[in-house]
Amino acid sequence: MVYLKYIKHNQVILVVILLLGFIVSSKLFAADNRKENPKSAYRILISNINVGKNFSETNQQKVLAAINLAASLTGNHRILSTTVVDSIIKLRTDAKLSVDADTIAKLLDADYILYAVANKFVNIVRVDLVLKSKKANDTLLNGSGYDNISHKFEKTDSKIYDPALLSATQRAFCKVLRNNSLYDEVNDVELQKKPVPTISAGGLEYIDNSNLLKWDIFYNKVESSYDACEVIVETLNKSKKYAVFDIETRDSIFSLFRLYVLENYNAVTDNELDAIQKFDVQYYVTGKLIRNQNGALLQLYMMRLKDGKYYFISDVEETITEDKTENYRNVLRALVNELLRDVELKEKEQ
Repeated sequence: MVYLKYIKHNQVILVVILLLGFIVSSKLFAADNRKENPKSAYRILISNINVGKNFSETNQQKVLAAINLAASLTGNHRILSTTVVDSIIKLRTDAKLSVDADTIAKLLDADYILYAVANKFVNIVRVDLVLKSKKANDTLLNGSGYDNISHKFEKTDSKIYDPALLSATQRAFCKVLRNNSLYDEVNDVELQKKPVPTISAGGLEYIDNSNLLKWDIFYNKVESSYDACEVIVETLNKSKKYAVFDIETRDSIFSLFRLYVLENYNAVTDNELDAIQKFDVQYYVTGKLIRNQNGALLQLYMMRLKDGKYYFISDVEETITEDKTENYRNVLRALVNELLRDVELKEKEQ
């Protein structure tokens, strides 16, 4: 992953906070942020936390810490202390009384019962939350949040999963509570999360011209097209407007569907689009590189994937005048950013 951020000991307070949360008891996070008026906070009882089999790098306690912190950061939600809940369950079990979630929620005057699932596929983390409202006839609210794993420790080069887990949890809270501004007032800008759509990059169809001088970019199309996809992903990730399925994650999806012969210099196929949609990829960047007398015309398209179909929603283009890798990369970065701006403008107009 070319866009991975490397963490030093004095960087990214977010990571330190969450790691500390994993070490100390989760009850420390159950305290209400709004101590001056604790009764104003919505009380959430956690009923169940599941960790997917692909997310062996985490566990229920880590997910609990992320949920506690994400709830606390909203300013008006808090997770009921697991120590208190466990004590009540033990007392009622010993007394042979009911200990189902609805009963415990009623005893503790909880506003919601929460069910959570955390999973990972290669370099993308997904958190699903379900809130059962005890004040609104057991209405069920669902929400999912994503983030890509984009941090590593500088010395060991090992991945850090905590920031992605927390971000995905915060985004799931935004979704489940139907409030995209839930974290706008958080002091640390790194924790001001909003829901973001998922996105990935497909190949660029290389269209050469045998009547023109052969360019290395086309001659080495396997390497150059893969590098182009990596540059697109890197630029998408830096925009912070999407949860990005990187090339390793994308190719792993293709492998699951036995799509082994897809090349980054070929046009996108229907099978490819169908496969990534099954993993809830909502946007896809693809395009063409066409050799001509002026050099090579680079065209990029943004596709919207929805309900098994796809739609072209924006396109940009620019001519590459030199057969140089760095020039190709620079034009790609500029066009991806232009594409994102164009998509954003069009969405505002709708």
